[in-house]
Amino acid sequence: MERILELPVGELYTRDVSVRGFAISNASVDDLAAAAHAMNHLMSEGRLRGRGAATYRLSEVRQAYEDLASGLLRGRIVIIA
Repeated sequence: MERILELPVGELYTRDVSVRGFAISNASVDDLAAAAHAMNHLMSEGRLRGRGAATYRLSEVRQAYEDLASGLLRGRIVIIA
């Protein structure tokens, strides 16, 4: 069964607020599975991209930490061996 959720957009504009995420712990297993399916589908079509900020080698962990702490990066940091 498809659930359609409504977002009170008017309240967002009149209160100058934004929506930045959701509480995954409140989602049911079926909701999580549906979300994963939808995200995988959109990613496979190139309509959704992950927010990766940067990739560092294991030897560059110190620089990764410094860049993150400085506020230079937003998003996920990937460390590769």
